[in-house]
Amino acid sequence: MRAAWWRSAPRGSAVRQLVVGFTVLTLLLLVAGVVRGVMIGKLTASARVLTETIYPAGAANTRALQALTDAETGIRGYQLTADARFLDSYHRGSAEFAPAIDEALRHAEDPALRRLLQTERELGERWLAEFAAPIAAGPGGPAAVSTAWDAVGEQWSDRFREANREASAWLAGKQGQVVGTIGELVPVLDIATAVLSLVSVVFVLVLAVRVVRGVAMPLTNLTRTLRRLAAAEHGARIRVSGPAELREAGTSLNTLAEESDRLRRLQHQQLETRALARAIGSAIGDALETDVILQEVVDRLGTALRADRVWVRLGGGTPRAAQWHRPGLEPMLLDRSVPVKDLSRQVGVTDEARGVISVELDPRRDVTDDDRQLLDLVVEDLNRALHHAALYAQQRAVVGELQALDRHKDEFVSTISHELRTPLTSIQGYLEAIQDDMSAIPSAQQRMLGVVDRNARRLLNLVEDLLTLSQVESAGEELDKRPVRIASVVDLAATSLAPMADSAGLSFTIDNRARDAHVDGNPELLERAVLHLLSNAIKFTPSQGQVIIRCALPAGRPDLVEITVSDTGMGIPADDQANLFRRFYRAANASEQAIQGSGLGLAITRSIIEGHGGDITLVSELGAGTHVTISLPTTMVPALI
Repeated sequence: MRAAWWRSAPRGSAVRQLVVGFTVLTLLLLVAGVVRGVMIGKLTASARVLTETIYPAGAANTRALQALTDAETGIRGYQLTADARFLDSYHRGSAEFAPAIDEALRHAEDPALRRLLQTERELGERWLAEFAAPIAAGPGGPAAVSTAWDAVGEQWSDRFREANREASAWLAGKQGQVVGTIGELVPVLDIATAVLSLVSVVFVLVLAVRVVRGVAMPLTNLTRTLRRLAAAEHGARIRVSGPAELREAGTSLNTLAEESDRLRRLQHQQLETRALARAIGSAIGDALETDVILQEVVDRLGTALRADRVWVRLGGGTPRAAQWHRPGLEPMLLDRSVPVKDLSRQVGVTDEARGVISVELDPRRDVTDDDRQLLDLVVEDLNRALHHAALYAQQRAVVGELQALDRHKDEFVSTISHELRTPLTSIQGYLEAIQDDMSAIPSAQQRMLGVVDRNARRLLNLVEDLLTLSQVESAGEELDKRPVRIASVVDLAATSLAPMADSAGLSFTIDNRARDAHVDGNPELLERAVLHLLSNAIKFTPSQGQVIIRCALPAGRPDLVEITVSDTGMGIPADDQANLFRRFYRAANASEQAIQGSGLGLAITRSIIEGHGGDITLVSELGAGTHVTISLPTTMVPALI
C-alpha cells in the first residue's frame, strides 16, 4: 500500500514524473556503485598482496642476506687477523638471521616462495653452525682453518646466496604481475565511472527540463501569490493551473486565504472585546470600596454593550446593589425579579458576597459570542476586585486592631517601666546609704550587698532601656532636638566607659576628628546610643584586645558625620547578623558563653539613629571583631553643647 501510493496520482503529474525519474536515477547510481565496488575490491586485493606479502617478505629476505653477509664478514676478518672485535659483526649477523627468515616465512603464502625461503634457512643455518661457529670458538688467524675447509664454507655461502637471489627474483616477478594488474584496472575503473556519471548527468538534465517546463510557470504564480499574501495583500488569489498537485495547492491556498480573512475579522472583534474588558478591569482594579466597584462595572458595561439596563446585586450580611440604564428609561427596583434575555452571570468569591450581574438588551438585537465573552471577562475582573476589596476591608480591621494593640503595649511598657523605676531607685538609694559605712557589716553580707547592688543596677538599666525604646518608637511623638556638637557626645560617652575598658585590660582609643560637625538631635539619646555601642564592644572583647571609636566626616560627604565603633572581639556569627537589631535578640555565641545582656542595646540604638534621620550598619567576622557605623545628617546651626 505505502510503496504504490504514487500510482494513484493522475498520469503525467509531477509526482509520477519525479517518482519514475528518480527511480531510474537511483538504479543508475546503484549500477555505478556496484561497478566501482567490484573494481575497487580488485584493486584493494592487489594492493593487499603488495603490502602484506611481497613488500614485507622481500624486505625480510634482504635482511636475512645482510645478516649472513655481516656474519661472513666478521668470520673472514677473524680468520685473517685473529682480532676478536670482528666477532661482533659475526654475532650480530647470526642473531639477526633467524628472525629475518621467520619474518619472510610469515608473509610468504605461495608454496614455491616458502620452499626457496626454507632452503635459505637450511643453508644459512648450516653455514653458521658447521663452518662459522667452530672458527669463532677457536683462536682465529690464518692457521685456524684449512684451505679445504674454507672452500666448503664458501660453497655453502654461495648456495645460500643463490637461493636468496631466486627468492628475490620470485618476489620481483610477483610484484610485476600485481603492479601490472593494478595498472590495467585503474583505467577501466576511470572509464566506467566517467561513462556512468555522464549517463546520470544527462538523465538528470532531461528530467529537470521536463519537470521545470511543466511546473515552473504555475509554481511561479503560486509563489507570487504567497508573497503578496505575506505582504498583507489579503485580497490576493491564485489562478489555478498546472499539474494536478499545483492545481490542488492553488485551490487550497485560495481557501486558506478566505479562512484567514474570516479568522482575522474574528480576531479583530475578539481584540476589541478584550480591550474593552481590560479597560473595565483597569478602571475597577484600583478601587478598594465595594460600592465604587459595582457602580463602575455597570456604568462601563452598559455603555460597552449598548444595553438597555445593567444591574448587579450581592447578598450576604450587608446586601449591595448598583444599576445603570440608558437615557430615557426609569430606574428599576432591584429587589424584584426581572426577566433577562441571555446575559446573566453569577458574581462574588465568597458565600457572604455572592450575587448576580444581569444585562438587558434591546429585544430586536441578537446576543453575540462577543457579548458573552465580554461579560465573562468583566465578571473575572469583578470577582478579583471584590476579593481585593474584601481583603482590604479585613486588612483595615486587622491594622486597626494591631495599632490598638501597639498603643496598649507601649502604654503597658511605659507604665510598668515607670512603676519599676521608682522602687528600684529607692532600693539603690538605700544600698548606697548602707555602702557608705559598712565597717560594722561582716564581709559575707558585704558581698551579698554588692550582688544586690549590681542586680539592682542591671534592672534599672533595663528599665531605662525600655523607657528609651518606648519614647523613641512612640507613634507621632517628636524627639526633643536641638543643635548638638557631635564630638561632645562622643567625648562624654568615651569618658564614661574608659574606666570599664581599663578594668577589662583593653586598649581604648578615641579618634575624634569631626570637632566642628553639628547635628540636629537629642544629646542624651545620642549619647545613650554611643554608650550602647561602646559597652557592647568592651563587653565582647577579651583582655589584651582593642576598642576604637572614631568620629569623622566621610570623604566627599560634608552633609554626613560618621561614628564608628570597632573592636577585635569575638565577632558575630553570619547567621545572627540579620536579626541583631530585633528586640531581645542575642547572638548564639553570646548566649553560649553566658555574657550578660538584654538584647535591647542595638534595637534602641537603631531606633534613636533612625529617629534622627540617620542610618546604622554592622560588619562582623566571627573571631575577628565587629565594626558598627552610625551615619547622621549634619546641620549648619551652631551647637549649644
